[in-house]
Amino acid sequence: MAFPERADAVRDGGLKHLPLTRMIQNVDARLAETAGQVAEAAMGWRDDLLKALGADGKKLTPLRRVNPDQARSIRPARPCCR
Repeated sequence: MAFPERADAVRDGGLKHLPLTRMIQNVDARLAETAGQVAEAAMGWRDDLLKALGADGKKLTPLRRVNPDQARSIRPARPCCR
């Protein structure tokens, strides 16, 4: 008759950790979604940088010269202190 007593203790231990398990599942789902958004943003940044450097659609080799887009790389001056 020792088996049912041990089963109750194991079940109670599992139930005690159930809220933690649910939290982990929720975080895991959010993390996967956020990681996808970060990857898309990084690829967009890379594409914009290659366009600004004039290397869009070209295969870059090490130490290759690029011709930056001057108009795009110049930022308007921000007003200084008021």
